[in-house]
Amino acid sequence: MTAWRDRVAQLFVNHHRRLEAMVTRRVHNREVASELVQDVFSRVFKSGSRGSLDADTKVLYAAARNAATEHLRTE
Repeated sequence: MTAWRDRVAQLFVNHHRRLEAMVTRRVHNREVASELVQDVFSRVFKSGSRGSLDADTKVLYAAARNAATEHLRTE
């Protein structure tokens, strides 16, 4: 689990700002975007690795896009 925790920490450092910017553009609310991205990281951490760093990164971005879309649907 330590390796996965380290990978998620690395993903957070490398992609957090870009994910928040992407989600903010979609939902037009920075605070909501921040909460959605935080939730995405939590869910990705719980789900475990997909193998490679590239695959984990793709899952992270897909999950963020999906979270933004779902938020907009419920609004």
